[in-house]
Amino acid sequence: FDGDEFTGRDSRTWEFGVAYQNPLNEQFTVYGDFSYGFTEFTEEFASPEGLEFYEVEIGATYRPSRDTRIRLTGLLREEETDEFFGPPQESTITGARLSAQHAFDFGLAYLPNRWVIGGFADYRMTAQEGLDILDNTYGAWLRAFVYEDIYVEVSASQIMSEQDFGFFIIDTEETIMSVQLGWEF
Repeated sequence: FDGDEFTGRDSRTWEFGVAYQNPLNEQFTVYGDFSYGFTEFTEEFASPEGLEFYEVEIGATYRPSRDTRIRLTGLLREEETDEFFGPPQESTITGARLSAQHAFDFGLAYLPNRWVIGGFADYRMTAQEGLDILDNTYGAWLRAFVYEDIYVEVSASQIMSEQDFGFFIIDTEETIMSVQLGWEF
């Protein structure tokens, strides 16, 4: 990230990992994603100077039909910051995500085929010394293929966050809407 307005810090991140996917039968697939990485903040006097992390995602997908997919994923992420002054700070992030999608065709000659509608619910808890953050996110999307492999996707998400400092709590809420043009190959 260079000139990143969201975090206010410039940084470089490297992440290495391995992914595993095993279709058990036509309806069930299990998978895992294991990664390790580190971030270096490139600004002078940035605190923390960087962070080291590992992440494990394990999940399963259920396909009750050819066009419908339901996926459940669990997350564990450990981060340790390299503070400019003082001891390293550790964070533990745990979470779960449930998502579903269904592909369908309108069956009309003037509308493209292969539309996909979906939604998700995501729960994430971040625990670190003196601060607990609880994020609940809900969202939905619609993907329409406009030409064979080219699609337009519109999505909306609602993020509700609670930051608990022990002696007071800050609640925030944000809606994110997006339009994406993509190519599936």
